[in-house]
Formats: sequence, structure tokens, C-alpha cells
Amino acid sequence: MLQDMELWSKIRRLLDRGMSKRQACKHFNLNFRTIDKISKNVEPDTYQRPPRTDTKLTPFLSFIEGYLEEDKASHRKQRHTKKRIFERLRDEQGYTGSYRSVCKALEKMEAKKKLLYMPLSHSPGEAQFDFGFANTVIGGVLQKVAYAAISLPYSNVRYVQAFPKECIETLQESLDRR
Repeated sequence: MLQDMELWSKIRRLLDRGMSKRQACKHFNLNFRTIDKISKNVEPDTYQRPPRTDTKLTPFLSFIEGYLEEDKASHRKQRHTKKRIFERLRDEQGYTGSYRSVCKALEKMEAKKKLLYMPLSHSPGEAQFDFGFANTVIGGVLQKVAYAAISLPYSNVRYVQAFPKECIETLQESLDRR
């Protein structure tokens, strides 16, 4: 991969300096379409297999969801395991696919149920405040300054002010200037 990236960068550099695509084809012994692709993209594309939409398991997903609904009323120890769901699909519904496919489907269903983030909402008039530090040049000298950042997320307004230090007076002054 590293060699591919180095070749990619070398070709792009030569094309940027004025080498024609045809010359690059001859020089690197590559197809014109490849050189054209390199000229249009900064990095090589990574191949990703498109997700499978229809599998042997697709017609049986409603049965799996039904089994999981049944389990909600059951005691935790009496719920279906992945193996038991596979066996029921095979014996009762005539499923001919693999156990691993059932496991993957159940893992996807579990992942959809979990809330992976907490939605963030703001009331009108609510503000967020934070301090930060930045390097800046003042009078030709590089200095580290504190800055106060205020954000009103409901209206998407932001305000940033630099100060010599971080303290309660800086907080009050930045709120007063806002």
C-alpha cells in the first residue's frame, strides 16, 4: 500500500508540474484511465464491497423479530439464545442458511436497539461557555493567550474574545461584552 501511495504521489506531482497524461502513461507503463483517475483523486480509493441486500435469511427476519418479542415477556434465563433461534428457524421454518448468518443478523438487530448517543437539545437563551488557549503574535512576540468562547446553540451564534489570563474576571468581562 505504501508503494502504491508513493507511486500515486509521484504521478500526481509530475502531472502538476506539467507532464501530460499520455507522457505519464508511457513513463509509468500504466493505462490512460488509471492516470486519469490518479489526476482526479488525491488518494487511492479503497475498495469496499457493497452490502448484500438479499440473503437466504431475509425472508426469515420477521420470524426472528417475533422470537425476540416473545422473549421480552420471558425471564432472562428463559430467553432464546442465538443457537436456539437458529435451530427453530431450521426446524420450524425450513431455513437452509448458516448459523453465522443468524448470529450476524441478531448482532445488527441488537446494535440498532442501543442508543449510542444522547440527543443534544438546547432551549432558547441557553449558552455554552468555555476557555481555551491559543498562540498569537503580539508586538512581534509569540505569546500564549487565553480566550473565552461563548456559543448560543439555539441561534447558532458564537463569540470569541482573547484575554491575558483565565480567571473569573475574564468570564465576567466576556459575558458583559457579549
